[in-house]
Amino acid sequence: MFYDFYFPLVSALSSPSLPEGMWVKLRNARFLSASMDLVRHVQDGEGGQDASYWLQLHADLQLAMGLECDAEESYRQACRAMRASKEEMRALSSRNMGWQQLFRRRFSTAIGCFTRLVNEPDIDPRRRVEGMFGIMSILFELGHLNDAEDMLNDIAAKAEELPASDEERSNWRGLIRAMYADLAVQRMLRHAPQLSDHIYWHSGRLNDFMALRDAPEGIPQCARGSNDIELPVLRARLDFKESLNRLANGNKEERDRLLAHLDWADSNSLKAYQNSLRQEIALASLVGDYPQLAEMVLRPLNADARAGSGHRQLETLYCLSKVNQAQGYTDRARQLYSKYAMAAAHCIREGAGVVAQNGPKNHGQGSAMTLRRGCRPNIAALTNTCWTIWSAVTFPYARSPWKSASRFALCKILSAAIWAPRHLKSFARSGWSEYGGSCKAMIQRWGRR
Repeated sequence: MFYDFYFPLVSALSSPSLPEGMWVKLRNARFLSASMDLVRHVQDGEGGQDASYWLQLHADLQLAMGLECDAEESYRQACRAMRASKEEMRALSSRNMGWQQLFRRRFSTAIGCFTRLVNEPDIDPRRRVEGMFGIMSILFELGHLNDAEDMLNDIAAKAEELPASDEERSNWRGLIRAMYADLAVQRMLRHAPQLSDHIYWHSGRLNDFMALRDAPEGIPQCARGSNDIELPVLRARLDFKESLNRLANGNKEERDRLLAHLDWADSNSLKAYQNSLRQEIALASLVGDYPQLAEMVLRPLNADARAGSGHRQLETLYCLSKVNQAQGYTDRARQLYSKYAMAAAHCIREGAGVVAQNGPKNHGQGSAMTLRRGCRPNIAALTNTCWTIWSAVTFPYARSPWKSASRFALCKILSAAIWAPRHLKSFARSGWSEYGGSCKAMIQRWGRR
């Protein structure tokens, strides 16, 4: 998702030490070569005490390449080789665990780890910025795009305060500008009218604690504009996003440019990022009425999506259902969408728990968490989400006013079952009381026809 691409760059900029020439390779989009060089430097006994930081960066690259077991072992070796205070060791252990859990989509554990990292009093300021980026990534994954943007504003402000050289500060600014441009395209894509039944993202949109913004507000001046970004790796990402935007607007000639970027991710063994690219291209293809391209890029993910129903498969299940719908396979499309809807309901409830457990009382002043507005569920959003889920599972062709009214009442109760099981009884009373009013209004409406 959002963090798949930026994680290795943020990690390198946050590291206290890099081998000579390492940043040059990363900025030139040579991730696989950089990973191999890190292994060679460590095996040759170079770096001295800094070798532990090199091992840690190597583990980060392994994580981005989908080598989770190898990354876990590399993190252990880095911790054993590190000579640091107990406080720094504790902070770095939280940092390593946070990234591992985030790549495994265990958001509750990950956000707890990043919060501890951010709230550590004597931690390196660059590591604090990295922890804030981890929290922002989780907010994005949970569908809270406004909150993710607010966190990015805080990251931009903190990055300006870093005790860094002009070149390093310029790198941070370029990275943050690219993230702002990326968020704008992600917002356009996932909230497109053509994908109005993508309930996971629209639930996050309605439950955002502010009204959805069409454009970023309050962006620091230093982070505005993406046209002057010079880092080749960031320029390639932004060019991909521009092609994605044009594809969503119906320009099918962007196909080759998008597939070229997909080939680059494959050549650098960035497995997680490659899967994210396939999903983004599929979504843009569906918005731009090009289901054939969506079907082609999703083909390697079909087996995994049909076998699983977790957060990792949500996007793929949704896109496959839309592709089958566009091709006229109605029954198959409905089966896939039903599976997606139930998985989305589970993920929405899980995400609500993450937000509730990591509200303002659990974060110190240093974290600049944007969940400060509270985490009370938005009942209108819940009803809308559950209406869509219920419609996908039952009453698909209901035209009776009684069934429509029952739908609303049952959705209200289903929302309680998903989000607030402790208050199910009161929600049920509320749902059935509104059932009577809904029946009366709908019968009157039908009587006027």
